[in-house]
Amino acid sequence: MRRNRYPKELKEQLIQEAMEAGNATQVARRHGIDPKRLYYWIRESQHKGFQEAPADAKQTAPYVPSAQEFKRLESENIALKKLLGEKTLDKHVLPRGAQENENRICRITPHTVGEERS
Repeated sequence: MRRNRYPKELKEQLIQEAMEAGNATQVARRHGIDPKRLYYWIRESQHKGFQEAPADAKQTAPYVPSAQEFKRLESENIALKKLLGEKTLDKHVLPRGAQENENRICRITPHTVGEERS
């Protein structure tokens, strides 16, 4: 499959035309371009400011929680692990217990009329 390369000027012209018309699909079809391609160019053009920004402006500092926040997060994590353990236990153990109770109930057979109970 051959890949089409479009000149930057054509891309900018089509983006501008799509913005003015308010219908990118119609503009793309008129020029014989896949509408998805034009939408991609529009999205890309809206983020050019980010792409052209200097590298140091894009960097973010790592997040380091304070000691107090770290303790809070740690206790929340412990509580969530406990809750997850209980839910897992409920999911795997309780159905087994219910199945055992059902088996016990099925093993008990009612006596027939006139028979003596032992």
